[in-house]
Amino acid sequence: MRASLIVSLLLAACSSRVLLGDAPDGSIPDGSVAGDLAGDAATLPDLVTPPVGSWAAVSSGTTADLYGVVGAQFGTEVTVVGTFPGAVGVPGVVLRYNGTSWSTLPSIALTGVSGWNANPLIATGGSSGEGSVTRWTGSSWTPPEVVTTGNLNGVWYPISSLNFVVVVGDGGKVFSSDGALTTWTSVTTGTTQALHAVWGSSINDVYAVGGSGVVVRGKFGSTTWSTTMPGFVDWFGVWGSSATDVYLVGGDPGGGFGAAFHSIDGGMSWTPATTSLPGLYAVWGNSGTDVYAVGAGGAIFHTTGNNVWTQETSPTTQDLRGIWGSPSAGIYVVGKSGTILHKTP
Repeated sequence: MRASLIVSLLLAACSSRVLLGDAPDGSIPDGSVAGDLAGDAATLPDLVTPPVGSWAAVSSGTTADLYGVVGAQFGTEVTVVGTFPGAVGVPGVVLRYNGTSWSTLPSIALTGVSGWNANPLIATGGSSGEGSVTRWTGSSWTPPEVVTTGNLNGVWYPISSLNFVVVVGDGGKVFSSDGALTTWTSVTTGTTQALHAVWGSSINDVYAVGGSGVVVRGKFGSTTWSTTMPGFVDWFGVWGSSATDVYLVGGDPGGGFGAAFHSIDGGMSWTPATTSLPGLYAVWGNSGTDVYAVGAGGAIFHTTGNNVWTQETSPTTQDLRGIWGSPSAGIYVVGKSGTILHKTP
């Protein structure tokens, strides 16, 4: 079955190779970003609560493409980040929900966010060919810190270890730092493929995934990580419920076909989904038996861990790029053209 799946994916592959998750190349006027990040927020429409268990669209008040979402483990606070494709000036946006209403701040182009709202958040992105990181202090965003050339596409900032941050980006780049972002250490990955997402079961077991089926694994303090290729699609999302239970999602960058792989032995072997899927760009779960993946054309899929994915009714046809949830806040999904979806707990 695995061989036939790989053959079918290769036959369906599109010739166009557009790397999703990359920030637009927009210039930022000197001195403008730091003030904008900490500036006054514009109030957006309040959250509209959908019926329990269904997906509903939330008015975001922006046309930006939204890539990342994260929130409080216990509470209703949510942060969303995104970019304005092709924008010149201030090419990004940060949306924050305080449990009652949304507010927005202009920013650098941002493609990922990680952490918990009760603690500092870290967001990644880039503009003008520079990969940057900014940090939420609890009241404002720090001025963007340039880490590397090329865009940074994903960040993992675990609640269990707030003194450890990993960012990934173009050219197979991986950098690690402490929570204060004072020093960045470059990691040798053995690949030049763009890395789109990063997740870890602990600081000693971190996955970064990217183009052409690349999966890079390593641990805190190591400057050389191993690279494998379980599949021939571009991987855009990675998430796990434990060190042994891990999901990869991806597909054709154009969204024409997708793939979801599942490992129950810590990445030693992978089992493909038995379901025909569109391109998938993000994955997240409440547990190993309650997992969601989102992607092209507004697609939302759910699995109980048996490698069968069931499509759920989606209120949008926009591509969906990020997903996060908690028992108290429900599940949030974000995507192109300011799309935010919410499913109540």
